[in-house]
Amino acid sequence: MTGANAKPTMANIRTYLKKLESLVILLSVFKDEETAKKLDVRREQVNAMLAVAKKDPTKAESMARIPKSLRDALDKLATEEEVKELEILIESALGAMAPPDGDEVVVIDFTENIDMGDWKSGVEEYNKCTEDDLWEHLGLPEKKLPFFQTRTDPNAAIDPWSEDGQQWLDNPQSPAQNLAPRWHQLVGILRLIDRVLNGEPVMLMDGVGVGKTMQAVGLITCLAQYREHYRKHGKFPGKFAQRSYKKSGGNIPDLPSVIMSPPNLQHQWMSEIQRYLRRATFDVLPYSGKYGARLEWWEKAWTKCQQPPVRRIILATTNAAQDDAATVFIENDKDSYGKPTAGARFGRLSPNTLFGHDYNVTLFDEAHCARKYNKVHVAARGLQERSHSIVAMTATPVTTKPAAGVESSILRGVLVGNHNPEAVEEEYLPSMKKWMCRMREWFSPAIILRTLESTDNTGSKIMGLPPYHDHSLKITLLDWEMMNLRNIARGYLDDCPIVGMSKEWDTSDMKSMKLDVLAKLLKHHLEADCRQPLMMDESGRNLVSNLELTAGNTKSDEPDRIIVFSAFVMSNHAIMDILDLHGIQALELNGQTPMKKRKGILDEFRSSTRTKGARVLILSGVGMDTLWSEQDDRQLRGRIYRHPQAKEVHVYRAIALKTADVFLNNISFSKGAMHEAFVGADQEFSKVCHNYLGLG
Repeated sequence: MTGANAKPTMANIRTYLKKLESLVILLSVFKDEETAKKLDVRREQVNAMLAVAKKDPTKAESMARIPKSLRDALDKLATEEEVKELEILIESALGAMAPPDGDEVVVIDFTENIDMGDWKSGVEEYNKCTEDDLWEHLGLPEKKLPFFQTRTDPNAAIDPWSEDGQQWLDNPQSPAQNLAPRWHQLVGILRLIDRVLNGEPVMLMDGVGVGKTMQAVGLITCLAQYREHYRKHGKFPGKFAQRSYKKSGGNIPDLPSVIMSPPNLQHQWMSEIQRYLRRATFDVLPYSGKYGARLEWWEKAWTKCQQPPVRRIILATTNAAQDDAATVFIENDKDSYGKPTAGARFGRLSPNTLFGHDYNVTLFDEAHCARKYNKVHVAARGLQERSHSIVAMTATPVTTKPAAGVESSILRGVLVGNHNPEAVEEEYLPSMKKWMCRMREWFSPAIILRTLESTDNTGSKIMGLPPYHDHSLKITLLDWEMMNLRNIARGYLDDCPIVGMSKEWDTSDMKSMKLDVLAKLLKHHLEADCRQPLMMDESGRNLVSNLELTAGNTKSDEPDRIIVFSAFVMSNHAIMDILDLHGIQALELNGQTPMKKRKGILDEFRSSTRTKGARVLILSGVGMDTLWSEQDDRQLRGRIYRHPQAKEVHVYRAIALKTADVFLNNISFSKGAMHEAFVGADQEFSKVCHNYLGLG
């Protein structure tokens, strides 16, 4: 991009900045002086790029240091939109590079975790209720959710909203499975209705796999049913018979509902809604793209609906919502705290946006996207103002990232001050516990929180699944791999080397241990179902049978299938190459996979058999690699350990000893175990990791 004859395009520059930002975040864990200097050089370069893009005459000297080819490309950006996009990318990269203020980052010992056992679920009043009690409270004597299917296709092979699909589901001779809410989902729907009738917000924080989607759809259908019941009988059913809809003082208004989700989840929401609801009971309208492409959406798509508004669902992407927000709201300063402010064009343009209409309820999936005062936050606030109630759905209200060291230092400064670094160990955790308890009390009335470990009224786990097994494979890398890591630790910024598969794979002294272990592990479990789990031997180089466990198989008609999580998409080619050498078929799905192709890949994986198709799916960007936080880890497990997948689940973690894997895998290692694992590590790599961990 900076060569003499190079002609970089906007796409080249965009790709460079995004990769640079990701790399800088990763490099923030390395605190050696050499890396810091190189990071400063990159920061100056990006600042100069910003000056060129903005044509800032005061930065002429720094602009002159930019290679001419790159300077010309920046100077000739064609449109205002391209310039704005580039400025945003550059500002984002600079934000990632911003050095932390105050003291040197001190990493907190999180092994003494804050006890979450006493967190309230928000539904304690129903703990002793049976399923019959819950149906009675809901006022649904038929013991089925209104407008819901009673059966479902476990293989997702039919279109449930086609005429043939509905007939297949209604045919008692078809192999369809029963579809019904579990105890905890009925409890959640009851609590949601209770809050929405009062016009109060709810944060549905159930863990991944617990079943938030069914509760969300159940809330919408119950509101439609309750409106009709009130119209006929002058009251709501069940325990709500003496209640009224607070915002109207009577019946539930004839208004639609909005479900807002990230773009990559819109297809999933549509599929789940069509799986749950009977054909022709609701109209579900996708809402995506740019404002300019939707000018006729409200006039043509919306007015063609035949269902009453209360039985309409707008399935909006966060991108579409924030684009609408940018169209009708003005950009405020930080002191506005994310509050949307109508612009001069609001009255004229808002009818063609989400913000020119009213709704019974807005459900915001992945609501943690709006934790900061960003564009999504403004859009969510705008929808909240147009809705009688809002339900924020997230399994990760707080998350940790590779750059969490900076955030923890800021939070430490707020809680215990920046002037006494030695006080952090003795003061930070008590202060954190104190304020966390206060915040929990503030939010507790609005929260519904159940996990895979929660129990029902009988004391049984709410999921009704056999427990999953967690295996840590502590791998000792080969000498050449450790040498490679030392080189990376000394000069990561020079050319961003990636540890891939050696061209001399057939020689045992040049193979990658993690990839080798992965291939052998997959081959073992693919050879036959219900195989003995494996573990590493004392050398950390060989897989052996774990005689303490036996694999179970609660659904013998389905073959065993395997998910491989790779944190970085760039690593997938190496994984695919080694699997191919071992004759293992695999499919790949990552954040860059087009939405149109995702369904086909998942369908192919689900339909694989013991003799045909790929029974291995590599997931990344949607992370054989370690996750940055326990919440991310819980998210991933929840994608597999859930209904209707009833097989026993085994989770393997490939942990390369004496490397960053150890401290990143904070779920499997205590601080003491980390320290022990680092004893004897090579000096260069041990130094950068010890600096991050704060081990003396």
